Amino acid sequence: MAFWSSETLTKRIPDEHLVDPYNTGNVKHSSYELRIGDEVFISSNNEGTKQVLSPGDQFTIPPGQFGLLITDEIITIPSDAIGFISIKASTKFAGLINVSGFHVDPGFQGKLKFAVYNAGSRNIVLSCGKNLFMLWFASLDTRTNMTYDGEHARQSTISDDDIMKLHGEMASPAALSERLNSLERKFEHAMNIFWGMIVTLIIAVSAGFLVSLINNYINSDTNISQTNEPNLTSPKRTTAAYEDKTLPVKTKNN
Repeated sequence: MAFWSSETLTKRIPDEHLVDPYNTGNVKHSSYELRIGDEVFISSNNEGTKQVLSPGDQFTIPPGQFGLLITDEIITIPSDAIGFISIKASTKFAGLINVSGFHVDPGFQGKLKFAVYNAGSRNIVLSCGKNLFMLWFASLDTRTNMTYDGEHARQSTISDDDIMKLHGEMASPAALSERLNSLERKFEHAMNIFWGMIVTLIIAVSAGFLVSLINNYINSDTNISQTNEPNLTSPKRTTAAYEDKTLPVKTKNN
């Protein structure tokens, strides 16, 4: 297997109508750069429908979300070759990953669809007509009769089935992290309230117990004082007894 050089690309692509429309300036470093087409679907789209774009229109793929893109060009892979696809490095470094596959079968004809995922921490902003994908051709050792004729043959649009497979906002790592942080904050707040109630209850019980001890002490001291208090009626009885006592009478001896 040998990859086609830039010279082979500039000769065979227009001669065999392998890329339509073809632009000589898109042949770079032994690959052909493909442009973003006029349809795109983003998984976080609440309406659940694809966007139809005009040249230059921008769209955004948020962090943790999938996008389904389609090429502007119709691709034809000859029966003596196989195609390999990727995303330009400048966009991959921003976090955009191709998750739809990396080769194009011999005999395939149609627009290419790219399922991509934003694994970065920032929005990725792209525009219709931007050079984003790279296509390499590699020669087989001989022509094959087993050419592609599957469900994606001659595809030209993002279908309803494509959208239903990706519909629904995905939970990105950043979103999950924020949710976990939010739960932690709520848990800490709840624990602060719980321990505050426990401390308040302990203080209330302790205060009640202390008041009870003080009251018991006061009552006990009062009882002791009352027990030791002198009997104020005793002197009267003593005096009366004294007054009633008959004193001896002295007499003279005659």
